[in-house]
Amino acid sequence: MRRGLVRLFVLAWVCGSGALAGAQTSRPAVVPRIAAIDLAGDWYEAATSGSFALRRCLSDTRHSLVRRSDRTLEVRTACVTNRGVERRRGFLEGGKAGDGRLSMRYAPLVLSWAPAAWSDFWVLDVGEGWMVVGDRGRRFLAVWSRTVALDESSRGRDVTFVSATWPVNTPVLPI
Repeated sequence: MRRGLVRLFVLAWVCGSGALAGAQTSRPAVVPRIAAIDLAGDWYEAATSGSFALRRCLSDTRHSLVRRSDRTLEVRTACVTNRGVERRRGFLEGGKAGDGRLSMRYAPLVLSWAPAAWSDFWVLDVGEGWMVVGDRGRRFLAVWSRTVALDESSRGRDVTFVSATWPVNTPVLPI
């Protein structure tokens, strides 16, 4: 029990300090209007720079988004790790402005009051069957697709978008 509380405290501190560090950089532009119903369904990670929550994922990352209310989606994530298939459950909430600035939480409900339990999930660009997501501090970036593999025209648009808006030292790795 005590070891679990220590890990929880360290996790909250690390997540909270990362959010503060990112506040000093310029924020990326987000999609001006997006609704939860538009995001519902299955998404596959075509490329990612990695995230703290999914740091053990090696391949086949799939996110199933299920609408819970006008602003809330349940996120069921599954991916292949060294230990086999790992599954996580979280929530994605839209902001009051209705734009692409969303927040994601994989932490338990009992911790949802803590700001460190939530991380940025900003929709930066969206197209027919794909979207680019990231955070305000430009530490995380991913390309999500409705299909397992992106077509060449979508891949070209994503590479152009990423190279124009993201730091060059952020590797975006195909999954």
